[in-house]
Amino acid sequence: MKFKKLKNGCCSDYSNIPGTDKWIYSVIGDKHKDFYDVKESKELNEPINGNKLVIYSYPEGKSYVPYEIKYGIYYGDIIFIKGSLFILKADFNENKVTIIKYVPDENILEEIYNFNIDDLNLYNLKLGKYPLMLFNSDRNGVEEKFVLYYPEKLEINITERDSFIVRDGDVFYFTRWSEEGIDENGSVTENYRYYENVVKFNKDGEFLSCEEGYLCEMPNGEFWIF
Repeated sequence: MKFKKLKNGCCSDYSNIPGTDKWIYSVIGDKHKDFYDVKESKELNEPINGNKLVIYSYPEGKSYVPYEIKYGIYYGDIIFIKGSLFILKADFNENKVTIIKYVPDENILEEIYNFNIDDLNLYNLKLGKYPLMLFNSDRNGVEEKFVLYYPEKLEINITERDSFIVRDGDVFYFTRWSEEGIDENGSVTENYRYYENVVKFNKDGEFLSCEEGYLCEMPNGEFWIF
């Protein structure tokens, strides 16, 4: 049995990047704080020590660090589109969020777009595709909305059970979980059933369809409905 020791810091886990089997990554530093929590910590005058991404190529095991740890700077969502990685960076010193294009093999780092933090809802802020997008799904049990910030601004009313998966032209695909077989007291019965649905909306927020199935992105970038 072979064991490969990877460089650039110790971490307890790693994450896959949907759509590619070449790249995986780890978060090192203050990794358990998302942007929303960091903003709250800053407002409470608590330390925000920052984190960094370490990106590994598979199966070679080469490691790449696009940025070192700096106080007040955090890295969030990371996605893969057509050979490039796109990283979400929040700088709480300069009060901005940046979408960054990163090609590790070619050492390319390019800022795609900058946002003022105050113009964004940081809760559940993520990158999406296609095309490259920045969005927020705030499912707070009061007013559930999918808000697209980039490359255009639009909103879609969703439910607290909806999670965005992918965009295809003017159609937005979500997965929606459903449960059956729960009585009026909230207890699970012998007829209990959990399942997923594929839900489609257009860019104007109009509901198009809902069908049973689970939509996910495979390592080769294809989207399968199970």
